[in-house]
Amino acid sequence: MSGSIPVRGTHARRRKGPRRASAGLTPGRAAAALVLVLVVAAGWGLTASEAFTVTELDVTGTDYTPPESVATALAMPSPGANAFALATEPLGSRLRALPTIATAEVEVVLPDTLRVRLEEREPVLTWRTAERALLIDREGRVLADAADPAATEATRQAAERLPAVDDRRAAPFLPGPGGTLEPLLLDVATRLLSLRPADVGSGSTGLTVALDGADGWIIQPAVDEPWTAVFGVYTAELRPPDIVPAQVRLLRSLLMGREQKIARVVLADAENGTYVTR
Repeated sequence: MSGSIPVRGTHARRRKGPRRASAGLTPGRAAAALVLVLVVAAGWGLTASEAFTVTELDVTGTDYTPPESVATALAMPSPGANAFALATEPLGSRLRALPTIATAEVEVVLPDTLRVRLEEREPVLTWRTAERALLIDREGRVLADAADPAATEATRQAAERLPAVDDRRAAPFLPGPGGTLEPLLLDVATRLLSLRPADVGSGSTGLTVALDGADGWIIQPAVDEPWTAVFGVYTAELRPPDIVPAQVRLLRSLLMGREQKIARVVLADAENGTYVTR
């Protein structure tokens, strides 16, 4: 006789689904949010605080640059600029645009100082006219006018110290500070200003270089001026400045042993010259 085993009723178990994260702030999140708020508040406080207002200016490297020019270039967007809100790169760009400035570094030194470090272009000669005394660098850039009432003392001293071209033309066309001298003029000027009396057979203590409207380039002894040597007018094609060394050798051959007797020498080209005695 077979029997059956009664089956007890069963209930299906419900599986628990994944738990969702609570929308509330955990302690970690609350701390992070608090830090963010504090950082924002601190940043706002620094940019708004009067304790970080730029009130001091520390500038170095201004021999040829008038202080007024630096002040104009550094004009702040508003009085009492905040050190944290001040953009220094535009200030550096404006300084580098000045004729005398080669490089400029601008930085904020907390709590209240703007530090400016300048490197100026170096003049190599002075170009004199009846009204101006222009400082020129080796690239032909006009840095400053020593005759300008606003010129610095260093500019005026440099104009007296440097080799100079005496431009005697009636109406010379020359650029002002920030402009560039014509390359041909710069080429001739640097060649002639580099000459020493011994190079041309002279016993003088020095030489002067001038640009005359009638004769072009001329040189004379610095003292007493017993003679004049006419080098003439140069052009890029027909009479280029590279004939100057040959003209110097020709002048030397004419002056040696007879300097005190010669009044005027005309150097037509690299091979031909004439002279007039006293």
